Amino acid sequence: MTTASVLPTADEYFLACLNRTIPLLGESALHRLRGCTVGIAGCGGVGAAVALTLARTGVGGFVLADPGSFDLPDINRQWGANVTSLGRNKAEVYAEMLRSINPHVRVRILSGQAITEESLECFFENVNLVMDSLDIAVPTELRMRMFRLARTKGLYSISAPIIGFGAVVAVAAPDGMPMEAVLGAYIEEAAVKARLPEGLRPFFVPEHLGAMEEMMVRHKVPSIAISPVLATSLVCTEALLILLGPTIAGWRPPISLPQTLIAEPLTQQFRVTDVRELAKPKPPRPGAEGQPEATPSVSLSADSPEERRRLLSQVGFNVALLPHHGIAVDLLTDSWSDLPWVEEAEEAASPDASSGGRVETVLQGFYGYKFAVPVFRGRFAEALLAKAAVQQGWTIAANTLFPSTRFHLEASGARLVDLSAADVSSENEEGLFKGNLDLERLAAMVAAQEIQAVYLELAVNAIGGHPVSMANLKRIRTLTETAGVPVFLDATRAFENAVLIQERESGFSSKCLTEIVRELCGLSDACATSLTKDFKSPVGGFVGTNREGLFWKVRELAVLAYGTGLDERNRNRLARALRPPGQTDGPAARVRMVKRLWDRLRPLGVPVLEPVGGHAVFVNASAFLPHLPAAAYPTHALAGALFVEGGVRTIPNMIAPEQKKQGVQMLRLAVPINRYEEKDMDSVGDAFERIMKQRQKIGGLKRVGGPPGLLGDHAAQFQPLPP
Repeated sequence: MTTASVLPTADEYFLACLNRTIPLLGESALHRLRGCTVGIAGCGGVGAAVALTLARTGVGGFVLADPGSFDLPDINRQWGANVTSLGRNKAEVYAEMLRSINPHVRVRILSGQAITEESLECFFENVNLVMDSLDIAVPTELRMRMFRLARTKGLYSISAPIIGFGAVVAVAAPDGMPMEAVLGAYIEEAAVKARLPEGLRPFFVPEHLGAMEEMMVRHKVPSIAISPVLATSLVCTEALLILLGPTIAGWRPPISLPQTLIAEPLTQQFRVTDVRELAKPKPPRPGAEGQPEATPSVSLSADSPEERRRLLSQVGFNVALLPHHGIAVDLLTDSWSDLPWVEEAEEAASPDASSGGRVETVLQGFYGYKFAVPVFRGRFAEALLAKAAVQQGWTIAANTLFPSTRFHLEASGARLVDLSAADVSSENEEGLFKGNLDLERLAAMVAAQEIQAVYLELAVNAIGGHPVSMANLKRIRTLTETAGVPVFLDATRAFENAVLIQERESGFSSKCLTEIVRELCGLSDACATSLTKDFKSPVGGFVGTNREGLFWKVRELAVLAYGTGLDERNRNRLARALRPPGQTDGPAARVRMVKRLWDRLRPLGVPVLEPVGGHAVFVNASAFLPHLPAAAYPTHALAGALFVEGGVRTIPNMIAPEQKKQGVQMLRLAVPINRYEEKDMDSVGDAFERIMKQRQKIGGLKRVGGPPGLLGDHAAQFQPLPP
């Protein structure tokens, strides 16, 4: 029996205590957890139990904050509450319990024990993750400030309110939907009006919800020992996924907002659902009788400029962080993998397609490659093709590739040379095919044996969906084939490129889109493709190739890196979405919708990239707001004004290195396929027209927080500067 006098060393104690955890997580993962520190705001039924559970799982450090002392009602659910701890401070008791579990644990109790405006910075010192277990009586704005500060510091935050026998677990990623933007309204309603979201009623026992609302007016909630235990298990699982990342068996991304996890053992429900749906009334749970009269749902609308301005301020004046509610026209992305209404489309889709080799067969038919390896996402396809086909030290001639494609190629040791034929940053360029390569420069580099591959993006995203012409690609193939230089494609928007070839290039007006796509792909050796732009699919990408050796190499990598590349459920989802694009819907309809928006903005004097592209309209924000220097974030300022004025959401475009050198500041209005009508594009134009009349009053922004790196500005927080 181990006694305090003969305690083993810290390393020996740590590994001995966790010797049964090592087979599940691995020793290296436990050493990572040992170096982590978790901040616990509120040592109540869930917060403190999370600390104790994580300590038993290997987490080595904690910051505890709670000004309260134990009283008799705490004994029903709080692990540290008993007859010997009554009247003692909760944080101090739990610090002792943590040290009794691991005498080498790092524990810091917040000075004064309470989370306050003044103590927040101290609370966050050296913390890797924040758990919100603050009492319902804590001012909502203080809780919201804690969430904002966590996001500013690049930290995940978790909140897990208990309801009856169950719990709701919400996780806010630092680069995802903010906790305060979504839960602020719920918390305010609960704390001030004693109302719960109407959408919770199908999940929980009606009598329990009624008892909760009855007690909330006194800033108390009913509780039972079962729900904190359940919530603790769920929270700790998400915490481990966050702290360890994809290095452990069975890892998945943490369930982050807008998705929330709801668990209730009495009603036998365990579901991941969209938090925005909780505001919507739903039918009663089957068999639930005597359900109380529905209370008004929590209002998450933003129907006026004043309400939208308030909502924008809650997310640090960054439209990329806005929740979907209150957005009239969402032009954030054209990818169906990132759209909030995907489930609606899937429910409406025909269920007749499923499983087997059908996905491969359809892809081979659409794109013409002999071999196809389907995977979960387009970025997986990019990584697989780069790793399988590109060698260290290669020089690759390219057009203006998307940043993730560049990353995978450069990570494989390649050097990229941009041979774009046109000035892709100019909004006054007359060329109809700005995705083309400069053939003279390419010919010279091939002749000098200076390049080892060509990589082309079709319907180039960075310049607004501008296409590659068939004539240019044919000439590229002729120049490279005899030299043994392979040609690779990013065929993500191949059908969109085909629509523009059909409209702009001689000899293609009578050809169908699939025929044009097959001809484009036939001029390449392989492609990496996301299928969530040209198709209404929430998942899917693929690597296509005509080279059998490359196919087997890609397939092997897909299995080793991603299991099977695409599991059965997602294979069926993708199969349902793969429908032959026609002339009246899909990419063709989207090209017409983009043209309508472009035609609406250009006569107003809005500086749009010319000519019109295929999936987006690009606005030169610097030219639109000439009074704002680049350091004042004109793209973010314009995006904010567009949301406030018309409920339109859009974001600055991710720029390529050449664009960055030229100081390009483009706002992208991306139109998803089969979502909006002409009147929606007209409403965006109306918002721009109103903004044009007062654009001198639009002030810039100052960046006050957010993560670094290429994606940093998309998750940053800002403060307004004076107009």
